[in-house]
Amino acid sequence: MKSGDTFLMPAPGISARTPHLWIVVTDPSPEENMVVIVSLTTLRGQAEQTVVLRKGEHPFIKWDSSVCYSDCRLIDARDLDGKADSGQIKPQDPCSAATLKNIQDGLLASELTPRKVQNFYASITKRK
Repeated sequence: MKSGDTFLMPAPGISARTPHLWIVVTDPSPEENMVVIVSLTTLRGQAEQTVVLRKGEHPFIKWDSSVCYSDCRLIDARDLDGKADSGQIKPQDPCSAATLKNIQDGLLASELTPRKVQNFYASITKRK
């Protein structure tokens, strides 16, 4: 998987019956093949609002949603590909370039993004 790809997968700690939309935020790193992924959650009162995606910004988004930077992760892109091949995750339509850029900008802006993810993202953007 590469930046802009999306898929359905349960969010951490939530029933497997509740898939969330996840977005691949970076292309695989050349050395480790790692990517950053973030999930979306319904926009509610206490939800993080660093980046809010509006209904229709992606075909899966049926109501306003927030990017849940506290749950973002580094994961091997090959693991995602394997999970997609085995049906453990369900690929969806890719997100637009504008939406992807908005989410990428939020990685460093959010106070809830894990430091490890921020450091990884900062290091790969310096290489470009």
